[in-house]
Amino acid sequence: MTFTHSCRARSLQLALGLGAIASCGAPPAPISPRSEPPAVAPQGSDSAVGFASVELATLPGRVTLHDPGRWRATSVGSFTVLEHAPSRSTLTLRVWRSARLVRPEECEAEARLARPNLPRPDPDALVDLRELEAPEGFAGSLAVGVEPAPNGTHGFVLGVGAAVGRCFVFAFDTTADGADAATTVAERLRAAADQIAPSVMLRDVDERVRPEHMLQ
Repeated sequence: MTFTHSCRARSLQLALGLGAIASCGAPPAPISPRSEPPAVAPQGSDSAVGFASVELATLPGRVTLHDPGRWRATSVGSFTVLEHAPSRSTLTLRVWRSARLVRPEECEAEARLARPNLPRPDPDALVDLRELEAPEGFAGSLAVGVEPAPNGTHGFVLGVGAAVGRCFVFAFDTTADGADAATTVAERLRAAADQIAPSVMLRDVDERVRPEHMLQ
């Protein structure tokens, strides 16, 4: 797949307002350096709370999250779903076995059969499209989008990857309302795309199961 950035999708900076997505005429608003990631939690939350790595037994693997103590994990079918109620954010992850030469498009189609409500990167909502950085060994794309929601703004990051005989999906959803909704959602999306998605690490069987505990 070739990754291009149209006027509408030049940078995640354009997600600072829905008007910028539609017009592309105004210059992008300045953002802080990547070394100072914005909070995934809502503005006004404890600024001392930062990012930390979290182990996910159901994945299995680990991911770096902001405000990790307030994320709650559940299993929905074959998906691992993490919910952060204070910021109305959800992270959905899944890794599964597939055909040896599976393609990312096939992985996405299979994932949607199991979870139809995964975000759909409509071209009108897309603000960024890049190559998938993680997990190691997977090739695919990471799409970032912003769209209107009832009384607010909805944003998403959808990553789909394929490896030899395996598929992976990463879906981050968040919603905000109020006068600063677009800016708040943009900050969360940047954190998800630049900090959370690249941090995903999957564990091999020999890393998560000690030989003495393996079932015969």
